[in-house]
Amino acid sequence: MNLDRNLKIIDPRITPIANFELTIKICELIVKCDKFKVVKKGANETTKCIINGTAEIVILAADTEPLEIINHIPLSCETNKIPYIFLSSKIMLGRACGISRSVISCVILNSTLNHIRKEIFYIKNIISEIIV
Repeated sequence: MNLDRNLKIIDPRITPIANFELTIKICELIVKCDKFKVVKKGANETTKCIINGTAEIVILAADTEPLEIINHIPLSCETNKIPYIFLSSKIMLGRACGISRSVISCVILNSTLNHIRKEIFYIKNIISEIIV
């Protein structure tokens, strides 16, 4: 089993998980995208966006309890060829989404805005390399 920075035991089913540098980049991207209203928060919204085909990148929290709440999301992402990644903290994910509460999953939607489109594409490529 892996240990994160807070020395919590991470479930071996949680893969791929972002390292510290990638976590910072993803959180910065979420903050930018949230300003332009291209982020949806929560497991239900994430699932809807995956099914509708509007999802670009899916971000999940590794410390979700119980993990079964979001178990279906990685399977849906793989089926629809959408890159996904786990961050170590649901509280950090919530803060990045602009919420004072914890968030177990969020999705960055397809965007036509050029200045964030490049950053989304960059992070999407990094996540795709980790998955392969």
